[in-house]
Amino acid sequence: MGAGHPRGHERAKRDPLIDVLRGVCFVFMTVDHLPGSPFARFSNPNYGPFGFFTAAQGFVLISGFVSGFVYEESRVRDGFGAMTRRVFARVRVLYVTQLVLYATLAVAVVAGLPGVSGWNLDVYVHEPWKGVFLTASLLYEPAYLGILPMYCMFLLATPFLIWQFARGRLAYVLAASACVWIAAGLLVRLPANPDGVDFGAFDPLSYQVVFVVGLAFGAKRLSLSQIPPRIRQWMVVGAAGVTTLFFALRLDYAFDGPVKPMIDRFSMAFSVVQLGPLRLLDFAAFAFLPLMAVPRLIRPGRTTAASRWLGFIGGHALPVFAWSILTTYAAMALLPSPPNTLIGLAAALVAVASLTIPATARAALLRRRAAGHAVAVASRSVRPPFDEDLGQGPLVVHDAPPAVARLGVPEGLPRPARVTEPGKPIRSSVVE
Repeated sequence: MGAGHPRGHERAKRDPLIDVLRGVCFVFMTVDHLPGSPFARFSNPNYGPFGFFTAAQGFVLISGFVSGFVYEESRVRDGFGAMTRRVFARVRVLYVTQLVLYATLAVAVVAGLPGVSGWNLDVYVHEPWKGVFLTASLLYEPAYLGILPMYCMFLLATPFLIWQFARGRLAYVLAASACVWIAAGLLVRLPANPDGVDFGAFDPLSYQVVFVVGLAFGAKRLSLSQIPPRIRQWMVVGAAGVTTLFFALRLDYAFDGPVKPMIDRFSMAFSVVQLGPLRLLDFAAFAFLPLMAVPRLIRPGRTTAASRWLGFIGGHALPVFAWSILTTYAAMALLPSPPNTLIGLAAALVAVASLTIPATARAALLRRRAAGHAVAVASRSVRPPFDEDLGQGPLVVHDAPPAVARLGVPEGLPRPARVTEPGKPIRSSVVE
């Protein structure tokens, strides 16, 4: 799946914290998307539990950070051409995954399975060839199918952005990104035709500003350590104040308090589609606080069962994401409308727990591939396999429950180079 092998001795390992954060985003996304969720008052596709933002903004920021780290390292190590080929290989994987999601849903709609009428995907029934064209061109992104096409767009721009970073044009890139975000919010309205061109719930021209900032941090062109300590302290105070204010407003909104009509009146400032300015401010302030606190709170080797599970599902991001989307559509078809509280709670627990299934399947695939490589190593000297889907370096079965982390290499055969040994903590770094 990779674009090629990086040079053997300088490969990045996984960062457990990144995997945990992605796992947290998956949990919130899965619960938020469930119809009739008993938590909808506090967390839903429009507003999350901590403020006027959702896990979608977290996904985009993490994706930008990881892309910046991985592809900048690839550029430095292997050259711009190799880095670009690697980006295109990743885009191909995402594109194929999106097509698999489309095909699965289209087959269910055409077959007339019970409950699929609520998916609003009638284009596959009434105009199938139009649906095929729009699907293949990624111009049809209804409901929950907009994240991967947006990520493909961002990745295609990544080689150019990293090239500009390398030429010392960070300020120009950030200024241009901010201008595009402003123009998208004030002037641009992308098509949203449920039976035609539909760019889904997220305007990529708006969300690119979050990805670009994450990319700059991941590529180490931006760093909080460059800010003088005293200014950082005041930034922490300001971020805490903004986060607290918006959290209080969010609680008032959840309980239909007196502020709710005013927030609804200025809904464009909190827009989830256009990434309104107050939504962006709230998310930026909230995200800044963990960035400052995590290095002080996280201790290597100290984990909990919950963090290990979150890291496990977060470490297999693409299959878990696809599974979560299919779970949402299945719930829309199968659950009564609206479900009672007990059914909604049970559905949320089952949906979240089921995220373990694709992660476990992916881990099993890695074990088989690692065992097969061990057999090859026993007979001849070969380079360790490269897993583009999980990121740089040889195959790594990351921090997971012992039954999952065990590689299963046959007794007496040498293990593949740099494959993580069961039970050993993984040092901090990043993969895609």
